[in-house]
Amino acid sequence: MTKAQALKIDLPKNIIRECWVGFVDMRYSIKRPLTERSIKLIFIKLNKIDKALANEILDQSTMHCWQGVFPLKEDWEN
Repeated sequence: MTKAQALKIDLPKNIIRECWVGFVDMRYSIKRPLTERSIKLIFIKLNKIDKALANEILDQSTMHCWQGVFPLKEDWEN
């Protein structure tokens, strides 16, 4: 899937486009393109949680250049 295709994909209701664009940009900048299957799996995970948390998780992955989505890391100060 091209970056342009990944950016234009229909998003689940709980995903903010800005958060998705940031995640897609990061994935392609680290040379780890998304596939249709990987997008489907990411959306399945994010659809299980509320909107605010889903977008925080996407932003966390973007900030740390993580290829996937993971629960929020709560303890950043230690």
